[in-house]
Amino acid sequence: MDTRRNRIDKPNTRFTTEIELLVPDTMQTLSNGALVLSTKEQGGMRKDIWKMDKPIQAYAVMFAIGKFTIIKDHWKNKEVNYYVEPRFAAYGRKIFNNTPEMIEYFSNITGVEYPWNKYDQVIVRDYVSGAMENTSASLFGEFMNENFREIADKNFEDVVSHELFHQWFGDYVTCESWSNITVNESFANYSEQLWRRHKYGDASADKLANDDLHKYLSVTNTTDPTLVRFYYNDREAVFDRISYEKGGAILGYLNKLMGDAAFYKAMNIYLTRNALHSAEATNWRLAVEEATGQDWNWFFNEYYYHGGHPVLDIHYNFNDSTQQLAVTVTQVQKDTDMVYRLPLKAAILYTDGKTVVDWNLNKRTEKFVYSYKDSVRPMVVPDYNHMLAGTYRENKRMSDWLKQYGTCDDYVNKKLAVSAAFKDLDDATAQAIVDLALKDKFPYITEYALNSLSDVKNEKLRKKWQAQVLYLAVNGNTNAVRANALNVLGEWEVEEAKPELVAAIKDSSYMVAGTALDALWEIDSVQAYNLAKGLIGSRPQGDEQAAIWSVIGRMANEEDIVIFQKAAPHLYGANKFQFAIGLMYYLRRINNDVVFDEAVNVMAGLASNESIRMYRMGLASFLYNVGKTYLEKSKHEHKEERQHDDQRIELIRGYLQRLDDSEKDPENQKQYKALLESIEYNPEDVN
Repeated sequence: MDTRRNRIDKPNTRFTTEIELLVPDTMQTLSNGALVLSTKEQGGMRKDIWKMDKPIQAYAVMFAIGKFTIIKDHWKNKEVNYYVEPRFAAYGRKIFNNTPEMIEYFSNITGVEYPWNKYDQVIVRDYVSGAMENTSASLFGEFMNENFREIADKNFEDVVSHELFHQWFGDYVTCESWSNITVNESFANYSEQLWRRHKYGDASADKLANDDLHKYLSVTNTTDPTLVRFYYNDREAVFDRISYEKGGAILGYLNKLMGDAAFYKAMNIYLTRNALHSAEATNWRLAVEEATGQDWNWFFNEYYYHGGHPVLDIHYNFNDSTQQLAVTVTQVQKDTDMVYRLPLKAAILYTDGKTVVDWNLNKRTEKFVYSYKDSVRPMVVPDYNHMLAGTYRENKRMSDWLKQYGTCDDYVNKKLAVSAAFKDLDDATAQAIVDLALKDKFPYITEYALNSLSDVKNEKLRKKWQAQVLYLAVNGNTNAVRANALNVLGEWEVEEAKPELVAAIKDSSYMVAGTALDALWEIDSVQAYNLAKGLIGSRPQGDEQAAIWSVIGRMANEEDIVIFQKAAPHLYGANKFQFAIGLMYYLRRINNDVVFDEAVNVMAGLASNESIRMYRMGLASFLYNVGKTYLEKSKHEHKEERQHDDQRIELIRGYLQRLDDSEKDPENQKQYKALLESIEYNPEDVN
């Protein structure tokens, strides 16, 4: 009998649960709903019974058992608890920062008070999917385990808000089928932006929205299907940038078209009408139509049931004799024959201010005409409030970009101007935009400009901005600004910055310290190496730990194999990958064959001892990358050198073969075979 047919795992299947756990009395348990009984048993054991009395979907059923410290919090009269490993107990409240306030906010905007009896959040080890919105008890991977120094650099509040909003969109109302998973995931994705805008302001939310939009757009060269997918080869395939980031962008567009009041009302209708049941995108459309009294079939047909995205070509034609600007907007998307109906906002900028106008694009090509004011040309900012879930290009002059930067007081429009400036840095006006960006009130804009500066090769331009970059490295108003500035100093190999880099390695921010160490390597590799060796015993974390392994690996001293061997058994989670990158550098550079063999054994051990399938394959790929490096190198070498490198390749192939032989997962086996074939020696490849 095929047991797969008997699995109860459809998203439209719901039931109540009662889970009985017999555990050592030293451990804590967690599950959905309420702990209705906890009794001592013989032999130091304890029986806990958890009961969920509301019907929930199968995939949201959970239980966790472990030695946790439980940090108590609350929202109104409901418990809000954080289950963390004891050594992270001091940081638990900060790790799950603002959870009660989030519950209040999400209850307010949906008009549905948090629907479960309590809300628990637990951090576990070896969890492959990042985080999971189990009803009333969300689960998070070990990446959440951070101390105060790590939290100051990068917290995971977006993940917390994402899983929390699923308690409404995903748990209280669940997608009817995996084809409709976007009605769960798009709302959870968009909730991150809603929370940021509420708590931290427009710039924070706009940056996240823009980053997510580009994550979606980055995959569209290979895939750009419909949001609702009735046909797919594997249900895992629908958990992607389309369901999440594109879905979030579409909701953001819809929110701006409807306005907040109507959008919140539609969410309330959807949740109350389908409470404790499954629903699909059609139910969401009906809620939108009821909230607005309008037909929205056109919108859902464009985005939920049709793939692709709009691409606009915007051309400006100034006619000084008629004192008019003609703007031609053409839909040029090649991934679809569809002509989108696109309501957008544009800003028309004059010297005395701006006017926001509607652009209702309904045809392949639309034309708009704007008159000059006092013989001064107007300037246009398309998609002024960032509604478009697609892309556009325009033929702006650099002076227009400068005007846009100075007039538009938001992250995205400033970022577009800075991006345009870096495409033509020989232009004095472009340099003026960069000057402004390095002093902008939005740290995100300064970070973006610094990140772009790291690629500048022109020595004259480097000299122009060196003092400002050095100032930001010391005095930047965020850790990210300082780290980005330090990175620029390293990329530019600014010898004069050496004292500042050495000082920054002692910074309380792991991000700053790690970036400074990496930057120092570019200027004085010996000093960077000595400092890295000295920091190993300080239990570094985050970016500092990654930089230490990178520096030690690149130095490739034979005696350091002992450091790698001692550290490997004590690593877990993402720390393994930071370590593996350093070890990969080491393997590419080490000359001693005996040490090389020992280092390969360490790398293979990381993979073979890894319990998570995807992590196991990821770690093995580092070993493959080393083999690929030597394969490419051998193609251009003399016979004796080539024989030496071929021996190393065969050694790596042997380890990969053993990993393949011990692998139980069919998908990993397939990938191992592909890796082995791609580093197979072929005499015809030799030049």
